[in-house]
Amino acid sequence: MQDGNDLGRRMGKGVHFGFKVCTLSASPPSFPALPQPTSRAGGNPSTFDQRHDHRQPSNQNDRMDKYSYVYMLASTRYGTLYIGVTSDLVKRVWQHRHGVVEGFTKQHKIHRLVWYETHGDIMEAIKREKRLKKWERAWKVKMISTSNPTWRDLYEDFTP
Repeated sequence: MQDGNDLGRRMGKGVHFGFKVCTLSASPPSFPALPQPTSRAGGNPSTFDQRHDHRQPSNQNDRMDKYSYVYMLASTRYGTLYIGVTSDLVKRVWQHRHGVVEGFTKQHKIHRLVWYETHGDIMEAIKREKRLKKWERAWKVKMISTSNPTWRDLYEDFTP
């Protein structure tokens, strides 16, 4: 049985969006590589798992060339939030910003990257995304405000 990720990789033109493979007609421009590892982590101390630092790859001795990212977008400061996971943060945020894929972020004009964290394992990133989606909104706002007090668009750090 194949999932959307495997099919998308083999086709070379798919994007993981939920569990669908969407073919894109537009592609983002090339940007400099994202610095590795990077973190904009934080969280509610009562729910943050202190035993595993999600801001660094799981095993520093076995650093992988491929990282995964959990990220949050906002429409404005304290506006509507969106949480996602991707293996290519710059490309995925570009897609959100340009409305390439129909969905929640396009409908609600959610384009500002306000928080992200790096994972060395995609399964850990997916687990973290699912946990964050269950958090109360106030906890998410506090996590963003702690690491990015002005809710600056972090995507600008990766673009020329």
